[in-house]
Amino acid sequence: MGDRRWVYWKAASGLAEAIEGRGKDVDLLVDSDASAGLSAAGFRPMRGSTALPGVSHWVGLGHGDGLVHLHVHQRLYAARPPVYDLELPWGEWLLRHRREGLGGIPVLDRPLEVATQLVRFLLEPKHWRRGVPDLAALPRRPQDADAVRSHLVSLLPEEALATRVAELGPTTETATVVALARAVERACVPRWSRLPRRKVALWKAGHRVRSLARGLGRRLGIEPPPKGLRATGPGKVIAILGADGAGKSTQVADLEHWLGPVFSLEQAYLGRGDWISELHQFGASLKWRLRDRQTAATQTEPPAVKATPSRRPEPGWRGALREAKRLALAQRKLRDLQRIARLREDGHFVIADRFPHPDEYWLDGPAIPSSDARWRALLAAVERRLFDQMRAIPPDLVLKLVVDPELAHERKPDHRLADIQAKSDALRDARFPAETHEVDGGRPLEQVREELRALVWERLFR
Repeated sequence: MGDRRWVYWKAASGLAEAIEGRGKDVDLLVDSDASAGLSAAGFRPMRGSTALPGVSHWVGLGHGDGLVHLHVHQRLYAARPPVYDLELPWGEWLLRHRREGLGGIPVLDRPLEVATQLVRFLLEPKHWRRGVPDLAALPRRPQDADAVRSHLVSLLPEEALATRVAELGPTTETATVVALARAVERACVPRWSRLPRRKVALWKAGHRVRSLARGLGRRLGIEPPPKGLRATGPGKVIAILGADGAGKSTQVADLEHWLGPVFSLEQAYLGRGDWISELHQFGASLKWRLRDRQTAATQTEPPAVKATPSRRPEPGWRGALREAKRLALAQRKLRDLQRIARLREDGHFVIADRFPHPDEYWLDGPAIPSSDARWRALLAAVERRLFDQMRAIPPDLVLKLVVDPELAHERKPDHRLADIQAKSDALRDARFPAETHEVDGGRPLEQVREELRALVWERLFR
């Protein structure tokens, strides 16, 4: 941070978990703008759900396996749900009473840490409404009692009130805590700065509207936007591609586990998924299972690899059902991509398992074959128009997991080797209007994971 004064102003016991990137924010208080220093240290600015004056969000790589979320304060606020609107005039006092903590990071003196947590416990109803036992976690020592009271006298506007707060403990009755919390609020709110009431009212109204929309959306089966930090501009769509057995689902799940605790991240599956496709896939797998059993009962040699199914039009009601399934699947993919585009525009991040290529059947592209039958030609034209609309929603980063077809077939023996070979060839030749990287998916899982994480992190904020 250079010559700036700064301090980790929350409970020092949570600092180790925070800097290792295990889902806890690193709350820093600084005396001036630290944007240049944070950028030079590799941190990237982000956007939170509420833009408070003097508060910014930054994300960087942690000492452990996760990401570090820095919550950088030039001004401090108390939580009065659903927004932070009461400013705490403690900045200079906290910066003057520091000690060296874990990894050389400045933290508050122990008595001051206890004092600030006592006041925040009373000012933030989410704490004392859960019960008084939360106070048992304070790093309170008998020899610090006078120092704690001295700090409370400096933090609160009334000395008598500070004395009452210093006597709080885990054995205090809940009714006493509630009465003291209201006394602290009555004493502090008229004297401390508050955000403009109109702005706070708008934030509260927006919070309630979003909460109602989320609840209604869940009841209607509409997926609400994910929570978490968003990009300062448009977000990113990262597509993970590969043949069956390349490890797409495993790597997508790992990226979600890595990025999800910090970012507003959505995982999208753009393969088969609608009920018609699932029904057809179940029927196909059952058919091949029965055929394998019949073949095994009539011969002792291992069965030959099944040939790639023909894409010739199938007549009758079976063909009609197949084409209806394919058209429904294309419509569902378009709806999913339109939602992805809206999320990206609003700063969210999306990890896509597969991504439809408008010109390649083997990469989840158009599947209805050409035919002389007018009804099938009409369905093929409708499907083509749907994929043309998908062309206008490209990903930002494409990561191809390249695996030898024989190895992929060993991982997924229930899939046809010929199909895996065809998908691998199509993937090698496919071109997307996005930055594309090939990753050797045949290596050990840890190596693939580290390369994917490095590629994603490097390009996430471009």
